[in-house]
Amino acid sequence: MRKFLAAAALAALATPVLAQGQVTVSQCDWLESARVIPEPWERHTTTFYNGQVRIYVADSIEPACCWAHLVILLPDPDSELGERKCVAVNGGNMMGYGDIDFARIEASYDPAEGLTIRFPYALYIPETGETGPFTEGRVLIDLSRGSVTPR
Repeated sequence: MRKFLAAAALAALATPVLAQGQVTVSQCDWLESARVIPEPWERHTTTFYNGQVRIYVADSIEPACCWAHLVILLPDPDSELGERKCVAVNGGNMMGYGDIDFARIEASYDPAEGLTIRFPYALYIPETGETGPFTEGRVLIDLSRGSVTPR
């Protein structure tokens, strides 16, 4: 049943988005719920900037082909109440990746630009029904602007 649902969901998508392996950034919507963080949480979440920025992998469960999203919580510089922004990183149209290797996420800081997060992700390959090889996605987090942009 999961493969059928995955195939149906993919048929509704523009396949080139998945084939290109885009890294897109959007509002979190329902992905900011703690219930989407897979167990054990210790292996799927971490912090940067002395705890100001939290990232985690979110499991959307369906479609089974594209369950993995990278979620970033960061301070909102426009919030008078100290609220945080929630940003979802995925392949586009809120479709996740076939997998994210959270254990291999790396970060580097450049004072002139901000924090770059590099994350290995794999795409679902509709022709084989399998998840493809891992490739690297990158996003830049700029705390002063409260922004996350694909790299």
